[in-house]
Amino acid sequence: VHKAVLQYSKSILRCKRASSLQEVINPVATPTILSGAVSGNSIGGEKAHGKSKKNKQSSESSTSTSEAEREEMEERYERVVLSVLCGLGWMVSCRPEVSDTTETYASIQSFRYSENHFFPEASSIVRLMQSSRGSFRREAFALVGKLCQFARSVVLSDHAGDTSPESQNDNMLPLGTLIPSVLSAERDPTIFASLMEMILTYIAVFQGNGNDPWKYLDPSLFTKSLSKTVRRACYGAPAIGWGPTILPIVASLPILDVAT
Repeated sequence: VHKAVLQYSKSILRCKRASSLQEVINPVATPTILSGAVSGNSIGGEKAHGKSKKNKQSSESSTSTSEAEREEMEERYERVVLSVLCGLGWMVSCRPEVSDTTETYASIQSFRYSENHFFPEASSIVRLMQSSRGSFRREAFALVGKLCQFARSVVLSDHAGDTSPESQNDNMLPLGTLIPSVLSAERDPTIFASLMEMILTYIAVFQGNGNDPWKYLDPSLFTKSLSKTVRRACYGAPAIGWGPTILPIVASLPILDVAT
């Protein structure tokens, strides 16, 4: 069941558009939904010879129906993706990795070119972290924060004790390069609580393993992004959401960067 949930989540998060999601969750009904407007127009055309008024009404009706279907597909797409992101976070928190087990979330995803590759690809999560939809970014940041806490193998290397970039496979989340850019680009005040929490848990992953996170996260770039965001008070986000994370983040910075 655990692996089936992961595989289903993987197929959902691969979908970049509402139409591709429709093909995953209901492949039989997709052609009917997408071709409804076309068939409606053709039938109406056959019956509308000499009846231009009825043809126009039929065309307007089919157009409005098509727009309503598209809106419904877009709403369904957002609901399903958000549910999968939330569900993945809940699953890893309920079934966290433990030090004495041989199966980690990284080992589940290590077979990249076979059907045994269960865990969603890093590229799918990264795409949602950079999505134009604020709701997707918020839930993606929250998910990555939980991965840092409960599924560290997805963030660190699957080689025990080795966290160098060279040892990481292509499906590891490249948070060291992503964090400065997403922090600098974020403007939505409803997202900063989950974003700052994600950054703090990412730093804690390395410190908990006795490693230096600043070998992989450029302290200069990060400090510039953080300073820019804090000077703008996280663009009006309530301080109760992001304020408590600032002190431990700053305290973890290298001394020279704090002085600068």
